[in-house]
Amino acid sequence: MAQFGRMFAIGTTFVSMVIAGGLIGWGVDYFAKSKPWGLLVGLLFGLVAGMVRFIRDAKAAGAPPSGPRP
Repeated sequence: MAQFGRMFAIGTTFVSMVIAGGLIGWGVDYFAKSKPWGLLVGLLFGLVAGMVRFIRDAKAAGAPPSGPRP
């Protein structure tokens, strides 16, 4: 069950980063009047950041636990 929770958190983090990038891009569009470029760039950055984080977390979740051996 703990593994499921860890994987759910990884997926949620990915989605959150894409949404955050989109919201930041939308905010830039709103103030700079540059529709739709800010939103598109924000979504792209959110997607890239989310993928980088997803890959790092997935590798860490699949790695054997490190620490002192009994």
